[in-house]
Amino acid sequence: MRRVEPPTPVSLFVGRRRELAALSSLVGAHRLVTLVGPGGAGKTRLAVHWLATEDREVAGFVDLGPLPDPALLAVTVARGCGLRDEPGLDPVEQLCQRFARSSMAQLPLVLDTCEHLRGAVAALADQLLGRCPGLHVLTTSRVALGLPGEAVLPVGGLGPDAVTLFLDRAQLVQPGLVGADADCARGICALADGLPLGVELAAAHARALSLPDILASMSDRLGFLRRASAVAAPRHASLAASIEWSYELVDEPARRVLRALSVLPGPFTLDAARGVVGGSATAALEALVDHSLIQFDAADERYLMLDTIREFADRPLRAAGEAETTEGRLLDWAAGLAEAVRPCLDRGDVAALRRIERDADGVRAALEVALRTGRGLDSAARIVTALAFFWSLRGHCAEGRVWADRVIAALDQPPCGLRWAAAFLAGYAGDLAASAQQARLAAEAAQRVGDQRIRGRALIVVGMNDMVTDPAAAAPVLTEAADLARRAGDLWARVEALQMLAYADLIRGDHRRSVRHLDAAVPTLDELGHPQLRAWDLAMRADAGALVGRFDDAVALGRRAIALATAVGEPVSAASALRPLATALCQLGRVEECAAELAELAPFFAEHPGLGSHAMAGIGAATVAV
Repeated sequence: MRRVEPPTPVSLFVGRRRELAALSSLVGAHRLVTLVGPGGAGKTRLAVHWLATEDREVAGFVDLGPLPDPALLAVTVARGCGLRDEPGLDPVEQLCQRFARSSMAQLPLVLDTCEHLRGAVAALADQLLGRCPGLHVLTTSRVALGLPGEAVLPVGGLGPDAVTLFLDRAQLVQPGLVGADADCARGICALADGLPLGVELAAAHARALSLPDILASMSDRLGFLRRASAVAAPRHASLAASIEWSYELVDEPARRVLRALSVLPGPFTLDAARGVVGGSATAALEALVDHSLIQFDAADERYLMLDTIREFADRPLRAAGEAETTEGRLLDWAAGLAEAVRPCLDRGDVAALRRIERDADGVRAALEVALRTGRGLDSAARIVTALAFFWSLRGHCAEGRVWADRVIAALDQPPCGLRWAAAFLAGYAGDLAASAQQARLAAEAAQRVGDQRIRGRALIVVGMNDMVTDPAAAAPVLTEAADLARRAGDLWARVEALQMLAYADLIRGDHRRSVRHLDAAVPTLDELGHPQLRAWDLAMRADAGALVGRFDDAVALGRRAIALATAVGEPVSAASALRPLATALCQLGRVEECAAELAELAPFFAEHPGLGSHAMAGIGAATVAV
């Protein structure tokens, strides 16, 4: 029997402070700990560095990567623990006898690269832990063993430390690399998903390429990120080979799901996964998460595929002829989601807003598919129309407007609802000329097809734009819109039209007429239950109070409006309430209190930009200054 030493690294270890601390804690509390992560995440290196940092001896350090046959597992582990073959003695018995010695009892047995032998390793670890009460086992794997009592420590990309790793490895092959472009380095590491293997493979090219050239070459990262020599194990010869190793470990149903999920960028929900897969995806997702091909964020309850793995999976998706069908399912899912939440968005429902936010990347991907391929443009038009309120309530009107304009340009005869969405979003994005043009086109198209609902909504946008130059001229248009909304049973448009009329009256200084319009909207607003429109109602009442010197009322109403608007993340109503609030506080001599309110709201407006929010904040600040 010989003394066993863990591998000795030849290069600098970077980062992983949190993982090192967590590993020490887990090994102290659990007898079986597994480092789990995608290929190239540096699980082995983390284990080796932890052993060196802790100055630990090991009972054995066994690299199982080259072992193809699970039947040879026990004898391979025995040899890795310094044991010689003993005829007539089972290798498991040999191991148990070794670990029964008091000097070996507290030394960890490290089994490295276990994923391709998961079942056999789990069975062996179960035997050894059951028969050797003092034994601790540390494994590295792309998939957890699944034994009772196993503690799992996820190992992912390096994050900001990836840049340090890249520069260190690049300077090893190119010592003259000084004053390196940090932005280039960050871009390279991001394209490698921060995986140490990808980062090191990229850095190796610094011997012959500049950092900008390496970054440019990362457009084909799977082809570019490979070793120049065949010294490394095949699974570490390239990033593509590392992913292929994991891909081959799952069955074909799971591979099919991985290929389908490659059309979903960014984090995605189980609902989105089922949509693009075309049925139940739960079992396959569990297998893919187990094998570190997909990540699951338990706190966020969403899934994530690394960009490198997505690029890998996209190639067999297209090679198998599955891309068109999968992209069609993506578009159908996005259209179904948008239609399902549309009535809720009409009410400003916060849960509906959050539902779209959670799969916003998938919705964008669906729209891009329709625009790129020309397939499903009608579905794309329905998505944009349904989600107009999502973009406006979240202060992302500019993004929504881009989608609306692109889909309109791709269609021979855009539906009137899509034109209304384009007009609405352009108006709240601040482009009043484009908004007015699209609003009139929408109103005319709705008139031709007899759609009173869309005509009423379009006239609201017409009136909103007219209000800028002539508030009195806007009144008849908005009155017609309110009547159309009443006849169409469109609660949102009824409230919006009456509130626009109230705003036009405020602009003209007629606070009594303004309040009458607000009061007329209240029954419908109560039925609608729209928090943003409720906040705007309160903001205008605060404005009316400030106009006639009811400053205490203006303060109370303004604060209620701001509290409601900020609670749902809506900037326009919050900004509308800020001016009368600031005016009233200053008129009451409470200037410091006003300054404090402005300071408290500044981060909200920074994170939630919206039409007029910066201007309103500036007016509030100017009021304090005066």
